[in-house]
Amino acid sequence: MQFAIVTVDRYLGVFEAFVSAGWNPIKLFTHQQMESDLSNQKAVLTYAEQHNAAIQLSRITARDLAELHEQGCEALVVASYKWKICEWHPFLKYAVNFHCSPLPDGRGPYP
Repeated sequence: MQFAIVTVDRYLGVFEAFVSAGWNPIKLFTHQQMESDLSNQKAVLTYAEQHNAAIQLSRITARDLAELHEQGCEALVVASYKWKICEWHPFLKYAVNFHCSPLPDGRGPYP
C-alpha cells in the first residue's frame, strides 16, 4: 500500500514499522524548525530520502492531499504534527493518528 506520513524523529519507529510491513512511502510531511529534541527531523528526513519519498516542510493543504490521491496514495499516517490537517476524506481511503497520550484526556489543541 502506498502511504504518506506526517512525523518527526521521535516517531521514526512508526515510519519504520509501516515500511517493514511492506508499505511504500511516497511522501513525508514534517516541519522545518526544530523546537526541541523531541521534534527533531534529521532521522525521518534521512529515512524518507533512503526510500525515495518526497519531502514537504510546509503545512499540508487540500491540494497536497489531492496530489497524493493522484499518485495512488491510499493512507495518511500521522505521528506528531504541529498543524491541524484539513479534511482528508475526499482524497484518501484511510488515515490513522498515533497519539502519545491517552485520549480524550491528553488530546492536545486539535482533537
